[in-house]
Amino acid sequence: MFVVKVLYNMVMASKSSKTKKRTKKYTGVNAKRPTNTVRVRRVDAVVRSNWHQWLYERRRLIRNIAILIVVLIVVFAGFAALFR
Repeated sequence: MFVVKVLYNMVMASKSSKTKKRTKKYTGVNAKRPTNTVRVRRVDAVVRSNWHQWLYERRRLIRNIAILIVVLIVVFAGFAALFR
């Protein structure tokens, strides 16, 4: 009897782990996610000068521009070395 219970529990456990995909459409007030979600920005309690605050807010843009400038300098230096 004990062996039968163990086998039954094993079979039931394997069946419950297989989940069915949901095919029914969501309805109601919260069915659609709102398109204009509010993004929460991390706020640091740091006092910065206007210049440093501007740099802090645009650091990703400034970093990308700096990388682009370095790549362009390397490419132009390579062309200059080829045609020398």
